[in-house]
Amino acid sequence: ELIDMTAMGGGEKTGGSIFSSELLAALRACVERGEQAMLFLNRRGYSRSMRCAACGATVDCDGCGVPYTYHQADSCLRCHICGKWILPPRKCGNCGCTAFDYRGIGTQRAEAALKKCLPGATILRMDADSTSRKNSHDDILSAFRRGEGNILLGTQMITKGLDFPNVTLVGVINADSSMNMPDFRAMERTFQLLSQVAGRAGRSELSGRVMIQSYDIENKVLNLVMRGDFEEFANQELAIRKEAGFPPYCHLVVVTFKAKDLKMVGDWAQMYAQSMARVAKAKSELKMLVSEAMPAPLEKADGWYRWQIIIRSAGIGAIAKVWEWLTAARPAPKDLRVSIDIDAINLI
Repeated sequence: ELIDMTAMGGGEKTGGSIFSSELLAALRACVERGEQAMLFLNRRGYSRSMRCAACGATVDCDGCGVPYTYHQADSCLRCHICGKWILPPRKCGNCGCTAFDYRGIGTQRAEAALKKCLPGATILRMDADSTSRKNSHDDILSAFRRGEGNILLGTQMITKGLDFPNVTLVGVINADSSMNMPDFRAMERTFQLLSQVAGRAGRSELSGRVMIQSYDIENKVLNLVMRGDFEEFANQELAIRKEAGFPPYCHLVVVTFKAKDLKMVGDWAQMYAQSMARVAKAKSELKMLVSEAMPAPLEKADGWYRWQIIIRSAGIGAIAKVWEWLTAARPAPKDLRVSIDIDAINLI
């Protein structure tokens, strides 16, 4: 079932805007029957960001340039890229305001809301934070298998390879998030992930129910997931890939430049991209398309600035020859790290 979240209002009875009334009713009935449920939310922590209520500035990691995630369990802000953590600031570094808002939903926040909405249920949470201790991963799953928890709430860890006969309900919170990633494989990964998590329900004699919350219930991918129609999804996705010239209809190479100096990484990435583009234009037989140099989707990580070039070609040999010529003619300085990922599966 697809649950439309656009008409959802806030309120303590529905956990703010985290849970629909339909999903909460189904969870309550599931618990009352003595059955179990699994809830999937692909973001750990309490809130995605801490934002100034006055000027809107977020509290960002200095080394990575991304907003810290608030973790309520130890009352700190953590960077999910480099692992750095700090205590929440008392005032905004931009305007001095002392009021902050917490934006976004993580597994910790969903757990807290669920406990208020279903006070009689026992909830087990499974994410990178709750499984940091040795054997904690197995301990949580064993406890759930023994029936010591009514609801297992987790990230991708719970989407596949798990078989619990008493699980009759699977709920997906914020199904839209993975489709908004800056990667041409975002729809494919969403279809795969949701299909996997849906398969956790009704694996024994008891029938299963799957409820997917979304702000876009007309989305083609979600509706194909609902029908379990992989063949139609593949046909549609392959047609889009073919028209756009993306894999599997070409080889895709990602060249990543990393440096501590922002100007250096940008200048060298642009120089390499322009040089390769000139060669590709002059030798059209190579059938090579070179993008402009651009900041990577994750522009800064652990103090390193990152730029990318994306190359598409009918053959890897052409890219290799141009790359060998370019790096020999203009070797990168020692303070610049350059990596080349052939047939890359991740653009982020």
